[in-house]
Amino acid sequence: MQKSPTPKDDRVYVTHMLEICRKAVKAVGGKTRADYDGDEDVVWQVVTNDLPL
Repeated sequence: MQKSPTPKDDRVYVTHMLEICRKAVKAVGGKTRADYDGDEDVVWQVVTNDLPL
């Protein structure tokens, strides 16, 4: 495996993951499992990382 010429800061990746998780929680917050199962738009938003702000 070839190393990248520039070092990568793990904090950038962790910060991005945390931001996406917060958006996912906001998108599905207050919904029941039945609501989630019946709403394909929310499922696709979470899967494709196209979450509303």
